[in-house]
Parts: sequence; structure tokens; C-alpha cells
Amino acid sequence: NKQARLLRTKVLGAKIRQCRLSSGKTIKDTAGLIGVTSSVFSSYEKGRKGISLPELEIFSYHLNIPLRTFQSGAPMIDNDKPSIHPEYLIPLRQRMIAAKLRSRRKELGLSLRQVTKDIGIPPSRLSSYERGESSIPLPMLESLVTEFDLSLDDFVENHGPISRWINRQHEIESFLMLPDELRAFLTEPSNESYLYLAQKLSQIPPEKLHALAEGLLEITA
Repeated sequence: NKQARLLRTKVLGAKIRQCRLSSGKTIKDTAGLIGVTSSVFSSYEKGRKGISLPELEIFSYHLNIPLRTFQSGAPMIDNDKPSIHPEYLIPLRQRMIAAKLRSRRKELGLSLRQVTKDIGIPPSRLSSYERGESSIPLPMLESLVTEFDLSLDDFVENHGPISRWINRQHEIESFLMLPDELRAFLTEPSNESYLYLAQKLSQIPPEKLHALAEGLLEITA
């Protein structure tokens, strides 16, 4: 009915706006992506006018958002991320990175002068980095990581909300790298019981799994 369609248009507009804001794009930029004016796109976001399916498909494509996000009955997008206070987090992370660099240098038995001679900076600067007093530019950190035979992944945050977000991105990347037929199998709701079974089998010690397989062969022989 008319009231239901009006409500649906409002909800759809709110989802579109959330997605656009999360992507960091302006109304003008996003309107250009789907070939409409800024005023028309603004009317979509405010729920004054309903976006068409072809426009929504292009919008989803450009912002890399699953189209089903906008289907009727789909929950609102979860933007309720824990608050992050950079004024506290960044100095803390700098000290953590500094401590790991200092520890690794001493573990390798290298002096400040030896390291700085190789990478071309004054010893005082590296000392400042190691005390967490100065922010380390990423290219400089990459040079130090290479010098100390480490990986940049060793310095990426592994606790807290940012870490969980990074891990989720890695999980998505790993899923997308799977063969098409395996992705199709994993996303089919009717296959959920097989996935749980596979999970349980993976937890069985190899020797017990081997014995189980032999028992099944005897039964079916």
C-alpha cells in the first residue's frame, strides 16, 4: 500500500546515505557515478523519491556494497563501531612500535650508529623513534622493518576494534580468492549442515579420524 511504499522509500534512502557517508563520497560525486543530478540523489537519500534498480545496481557496484543490503527486510547497516580516540591511540601505538623496534635492534646486537649508517638517518632520529617521541613515517618504518628482517605485519595492531576490522577484511579477501564453485557452495544456505560437519571433523585428532575412516570402509565393504 501507499504508506508501506513511503516508509520503504525512507528506509532505503537512509541506507543509501549511510553507505555514501561510510565511503567518504560527497553527494555530487555519488550522483555523478549513477548519472543523476545532486538534487535528484539528495531526494533519494531523504526518501522523497525512490531510486531505480539500475541506479541502485551501479551505486552498489561503485561503492562495493552487496546489492542485497538494500533489499526489503534487510537490517540497517551496522555503523555502530566503537569510538576511537586518536589523541590517545596514536601515541600508544607509537610507543608499542618503538618498543618492538628497540627490542629487535638489541636482539640483533646492532648499535644505533650501525643501523642509521645503513638507512641514512642520524642516530638521534632513530633514538627518538625508539623512545616513541617521534612519529615514524611509513616509508621509514618499512626501511627499518627490512633492516631488521621483519615484516610490516609484525607491527600492525593485533588488538582492539581496528584489529578486528583488519581481520575481517582479510577474511573477505581470503573468501574471494576461493574458486567460484567453492564460494557458491559456502554461500548456499542449504549447505550449512555440511559446513558444521566439516568443522567438527577438523577438530578430531588425525589418528581417530583415520580409525573412523577405516570403520566406515569395513561397514560399506
